[in-house]
Amino acid sequence: MPLFIYSPPPLIIETPGIESASNFAALTAGSAYFSLVQVPAPCTVTNMRCYFNVSPTGNVDMGIYDSKGTNGAPQNLLADTGAIAAATGLFTKVLTANLLLSPGNYWLAIVDTIADSVSSRQSAVSGMGPMYKTTSTALTVLPATAGTISIINFLPAIYALVSGGYS
Repeated sequence: MPLFIYSPPPLIIETPGIESASNFAALTAGSAYFSLVQVPAPCTVTNMRCYFNVSPTGNVDMGIYDSKGTNGAPQNLLADTGAIAAATGLFTKVLTANLLLSPGNYWLAIVDTIADSVSSRQSAVSGMGPMYKTTSTALTVLPATAGTISIINFLPAIYALVSGGYS
């Protein structure tokens, strides 16, 4: 009889990092930020989440990209929330359509039209994957393709909420 290894679907999708209640940093207005995540089992993403600690004034778009770019970099936008006025505190928005993900690597993304302060994580830890930011600073929504990106050392705390997981 063959051996099957069952991986349960994740309860939430996030990029690991060192947590701190005081880690907040301003996003560069009009730049999209990308953080690598690994999905271990099929799941359906319904919402995206981040946290703003002061009164944000920009519009925010959060989403998920595939990893079909050069060396597994973000390439194609799979789903997003659309640009929505940000609000202080826990900011959760529904994707424009639920997204079924197969096991593999994906990129969580966020863009803000103003340099609002978002919760972040310390990412300078050995073994952490790369984080990227677009070189463009004129975005108002997440682009259909990631475009020109550069490696950064800043990890916005973005979460993808999974159907049947944490809410």
